[in-house]
Amino acid sequence: MPTSNTPQGHHPFGFSSLYRRMKCPGSYMAELGRPEKTSPEAEEGTMLHAAVWLAIRESGRLNLSREQRHCLAVCRLWLRSFRGDNENWHDEETLSLYGANGKELCFGTPDAFKFLPSQCMAVNGDFKFGFNPVDAPELNLQMAAGSAAIMQKYGDKYDLSNGVHAFIVQPRLRSYSHPGFVYRNAGGIVSSVERIIERCLKLDAPRKAGSHCTYCKAKFNCQEFGGFELAISTLNPEAITPDNIGQLVTACSQMDAAIKRAKAILKGMVRTSGGQYGNVVLKSRAGNREVSTEYRCSKCEHEWRGPQTFVCPMCQSKSIEQTGGGAFDLYKAISEYVTTDEYLQGCKPNLGYVEDKVARAMKEAGVVKTLKDGRALFNDMEIITRAESSEYLAIEKGTA
Repeated sequence: MPTSNTPQGHHPFGFSSLYRRMKCPGSYMAELGRPEKTSPEAEEGTMLHAAVWLAIRESGRLNLSREQRHCLAVCRLWLRSFRGDNENWHDEETLSLYGANGKELCFGTPDAFKFLPSQCMAVNGDFKFGFNPVDAPELNLQMAAGSAAIMQKYGDKYDLSNGVHAFIVQPRLRSYSHPGFVYRNAGGIVSSVERIIERCLKLDAPRKAGSHCTYCKAKFNCQEFGGFELAISTLNPEAITPDNIGQLVTACSQMDAAIKRAKAILKGMVRTSGGQYGNVVLKSRAGNREVSTEYRCSKCEHEWRGPQTFVCPMCQSKSIEQTGGGAFDLYKAISEYVTTDEYLQGCKPNLGYVEDKVARAMKEAGVVKTLKDGRALFNDMEIITRAESSEYLAIEKGTA
């Protein structure tokens, strides 16, 4: 395999930037020479990526929130699901993707990949710690390029006849792509990347705004991106057409995210200044009160206390049981002061929980054949009503 002298860092055609280059070929020229930018989200992602590989004792010394510890637990659980074959995980290994002529096209750093010789395959995983869903592996150019690079570098050493199985793990969405997408044709991926780069290298490469603008270093000086912001901020209905409405909705989401990041930076400034900076004071608002419940997971044996839930925060299993706390314990603590009727009148049942219990009981009693039928009977009860529905904007998959 050819070697590369490309310096390490952010390649202008890195695996993670290929989608942006494909959607906006002009972004390559626009970003040239601009310094790398960071954000609290990016810094947290870098920290969590590194912490995934630390021993539990070492990561325990980090000042992590409960949510961040949950993210690490989900990633480690996914890694453990591919035990065997006496092969180690390759973590943060920089790989290059080469063109048909043997020259380097781009490089990137897959979060985790491992070879399973007994199954003639490899596993390629990417950890995403954000709150927004990303494209599935079969639509994700970053995963495609990384998987092709694995095949190019290790295809002579390992039998990869069953391909590279790509997974995206998103702990904050409590999900990962399952059973993953299988890449087998490195040549097809290389051809796609070559076409993307060819379009980007043209001096008149067009620019196009959209969801891919999120991490673009040139977006705030871009007329395309600014045009969307202007159309939205002026709320001019005449500027909205069937062709651009999807991109306008995406731009709104990007501006919402930018405002959230700006507020986080401002809060951090005031917080590190002792709670006051200039004429701005940091105040706190008490959260809603909840009755805590004690749980135990029969799958991973994790025990915890917290708000009502249906899944284990460590392994995402639904095989959990309540071991204490909850509404019943609260009633026992105050029963000498209120009657049962008075207590029930002040309770708001969790209908999802009750629905599941009733549906399972109906199935076990033979009243219904499936849980779906049991839930349907429960929701057909006259006493069950729904609140007024809300509206939201959604972009149909497969459209620009």
